[in-house]
Amino acid sequence: MNSGPYEAKKLALDLFETGLNSARPGKSIRDRVEIRNNKLTTRKGEYDLEEIERIIVLGGGKATLEMARSLEKVLGSRISSGLVVVKSKKVSTNSRELMYAKASTPYPIRAAWRRPGSC
Repeated sequence: MNSGPYEAKKLALDLFETGLNSARPGKSIRDRVEIRNNKLTTRKGEYDLEEIERIIVLGGGKATLEMARSLEKVLGSRISSGLVVVKSKKVSTNSRELMYAKASTPYPIRAAWRRPGSC
């Protein structure tokens, strides 16, 4: 096996890409949350969806937008409602189930005081 500079660089890039992909919040949700036989399965357990009246999604923070969109893909219309607070940037809010609200730190912005979902 030739372990020259090209191979070392390729290995470093492969390791970097693997680490980066494993830290993606949306992928993390898709890898850990699924529905099988009308049961919601997570790393923490299994929940019978026939026994659950409502699923409410709440979120805030840097990774929230990607995570909420991944949850919507997995759960779809099973989501009853939810509020996701996202960093102040243009956000497409094509969701029927979730409302999105803009936020900023450390001081609130004027848009954050508007009705949630009006991003």
